[in-house]
Amino acid sequence: MSSITSVTPATNPKLNELTIPAGATLFEQGDRASSLFVILEGEMGIYVSGGATLVASLSNGASFGEQAVLGTKHRMATAKAVKDSKCIEIPASMLVSEIDNATPKLKSAFDALALQLLQKNFVKEIIENSTRQAEFNL
Repeated sequence: MSSITSVTPATNPKLNELTIPAGATLFEQGDRASSLFVILEGEMGIYVSGGATLVASLSNGASFGEQAVLGTKHRMATAKAVKDSKCIEIPASMLVSEIDNATPKLKSAFDALALQLLQKNFVKEIIENSTRQAEFNL
C-alpha cells in the first residue's frame, strides 16, 4: 500500500494537499486533532468502534474533522480512504484565526453550528451504543 503524500500548493502556503491512496488511514479515533479536511476528489470513510463501523461515506466537497478541531480536540472517529483521494488540510490555527477575526454575529453563528454538530454526533453515538447494547443483551 502506498503512503499518504503532502504537497503545499503555491497558491496558499498555509495549506497542504494530501494524496491518500485507497485503504490508507488519515487519522485514528482518539488521535489529537490539529487540522480539518476538505475532499477535492475521491471518497473517505468515517468509522467508529475502532474502525469497525462505517458511519459516513464522504466525497468531493465534503469536509470532515471539524468537530475535533472545534470541540473535543481529539478525533471522535477514524478516517480512511475508500478510493484514491485528494484532500486539502486546513490547520486548526488558521481556522481559529479566521474565526477570531470574524464579526461577532458570524462568530455566534459559527459557535451555534459547531455546538449543533457536537450535539448531533453525541446523540447519534448514544443511540448507536444503546442499539448495540440491546443487541448484545438479546
